[in-house]
Amino acid sequence: MRPERDGAGHMQMLLKIFIPVALPGIIAATIGSPAMNFIPCRLEENGSSLQVRLSDTIALPVPDSQATRYRPSAGRELIFGLGPEHITEPRRGERDEARSFNATLDVVEPVGMETRVYFRLDGTEVCGRVDPASAGQSGETMRLCANTDQMHPIDPRTDAVL
Repeated sequence: MRPERDGAGHMQMLLKIFIPVALPGIIAATIGSPAMNFIPCRLEENGSSLQVRLSDTIALPVPDSQATRYRPSAGRELIFGLGPEHITEPRRGERDEARSFNATLDVVEPVGMETRVYFRLDGTEVCGRVDPASAGQSGETMRLCANTDQMHPIDPRTDAVL
């Protein structure tokens, strides 16, 4: 990549190199619409496995493939980052009830090939993307499923993705 001769070109080249290496969590949070969900959580031991506690009633399992990486943070308050595309209606073949939960929908927003559903977890607004045929109405309870294979636990003290 050859830099431009003006200052703006140099800055663009630096950003193209620096951002993907140094700030992947920040980039994931700011690119796309709707933006990534950031939910206060607590990482907990659950027997020999780990879970992410999002509320008094919702605790999602940490995938076994990531448990070793996150175990040193067990017992800590973290931020649970998850893109709206990873909060969906339970789909055919998905039988993992541990990743499923009920949410009362605040807003249901049809946007063509998908419908965005907004709900609250302990006061934090959360967005998911569901199939229009399975979307409920505002005020209704809907069964949703979180793909925790795509989660990004974040240390709120440093803003670093674990």
